[in-house]
Amino acid sequence: MTRTEQYLAILRNQESGALQGSDRADACLREMLVHASFADGIVNEDEFQLLERILPDLSAAEVLIWVADTAQKPLDMARLLNEFSSREQRSQLLALAREMVAIDQEVDPQEHLFLVQLTAACQDA
Repeated sequence: MTRTEQYLAILRNQESGALQGSDRADACLREMLVHASFADGIVNEDEFQLLERILPDLSAAEVLIWVADTAQKPLDMARLLNEFSSREQRSQLLALAREMVAIDQEVDPQEHLFLVQLTAACQDA
């Protein structure tokens, strides 16, 4: 199971599970998830709880600070695409982004735009 698939499994099973261990892709994946969840300007409770589960070593207050800091910075698309360079990896990355955007059962126009831009970047690179 790839690291992206591990993240997907956590997002799809909202009731249990936390990310185990660490991987070099974690920073990119976590930053992308913050930008996906904050694309509408709000990280709701379901999204925040999932972010807590992928950052199990941080307290809720530390996750909140990290999310706020990360959301203020632009997503480093070049770094993300460099880390996920194959078609399969990018397909999984897009699936993860879609899952995070849909976690609250609504897709805001800004979230849709985020997905469109991420998809375009994955296809153009």
